[in-house]
Amino acid sequence: AATIVVLALAVGASRRELLLARARSDFIAGVSHDLRMPLAQILIASETLSLRRERTDGERVSLASSIVRETRRLMALVDNVLLFSRSGAVELKPALRPVPVTELLADVADAVRLAVEDAGQTIEAVAGPPATVIGDRRLVRQALVNLVDNALKYGAAGQRIRMGAEKSGDAVRLYVQDEGPGIPAADRDRIFEPYARLASDQISERTGTGLGLA
Repeated sequence: AATIVVLALAVGASRRELLLARARSDFIAGVSHDLRMPLAQILIASETLSLRRERTDGERVSLASSIVRETRRLMALVDNVLLFSRSGAVELKPALRPVPVTELLADVADAVRLAVEDAGQTIEAVAGPPATVIGDRRLVRQALVNLVDNALKYGAAGQRIRMGAEKSGDAVRLYVQDEGPGIPAADRDRIFEPYARLASDQISERTGTGLGLA
């Protein structure tokens, strides 16, 4: 009986190791993909500007905007990886402060506006009742940016993204709504797990790190 128990534990441990190794491999592939795309855009735009190949002032502004937008994408990716890597560490302590909700939503909308316009979509910060919440502004902002990024990734051109807040007693619920396909019911329990990605994502250009929602 003891031998059977030991063998079962060994098989379970091996299976977990294999799953972890696969998750790490998928993660590296996702990060590499996410890094390659914005870097390629920045390189093309920078070379065009440095060689003065742009023909009009409008093209120059468009190229400069592209560099800014893609650099922000890289910064967001790095922020996600660093934040996740520190999430289990002692030094990550939320700095709880009063956060004006309207100001926060406006900040997020401004931060993602270039990416939204580039995707042919629109974003709207819905004005709700004035509210101030206690939280870590940086972490809450990152969570909202990640949700908007997901909405952009899966939504079609022309969709409208809405951010807002609803107050109920002492609680405030922040939300991000979009017109995308949504998450299949069978996958909703695992989308907040590290490295989790839908099966359809793993064979499409939408692949990512699987850390945004985590």
